[in-house]
Amino acid sequence: MLFIIGRIFRRMMSSIPISHFITLPNRPIVQENGKISQETLKLHYWEWKGHQPTILICHGLTLHGRCYDRIINEALSGFHVISLDFRGHGQSQKHPLPYPFQWFAEDVFHFIEMLNQSKNDLLGIGYSLDAYALVLT
Repeated sequence: MLFIIGRIFRRMMSSIPISHFITLPNRPIVQENGKISQETLKLHYWEWKGHQPTILICHGLTLHGRCYDRIINEALSGFHVISLDFRGHGQSQKHPLPYPFQWFAEDVFHFIEMLNQSKNDLLGIGYSLDAYALVLT
C-alpha cells in the first residue's frame, strides 16, 4: 500500500510545473498614447521537467499557458514541456491594443533563442492564433 501511495505521489509531483519569467529585449510595445516603441517585453511560461524532445505548447487567442494541463499531465507525462503565456495573456506583460499576429511569431522566435533551444530540437504544438505563430517561426 505504501509503495502505491509513493508512486502516485511521485507522479503528481512530476506533473507540477515551474513558473518562470523571461525578458525579451527590443520588442515592439504599444504605449498608452498609441505609439509603438521598442522596449523589453516580459513573458511568462510554465515548465514541466522531463526527457527530450522539448515540447513547446502555444495556446489560442484569449487562453493561457495552463489551459493544456490535462493533456500535458496525461498524454505528455514525462516529457520536457514548455507552455508559453503569450503577450497580453496569462501572466505575461499586457499593453494596449493592437497585438499584431506577426509580433506573436517574433516573440516565439526570440523566446526560443533566449532559452538556448534549437528549433530543430523542439516539437511545437499550437492551437488557433498561436499555431499560426508557430508556423511563422
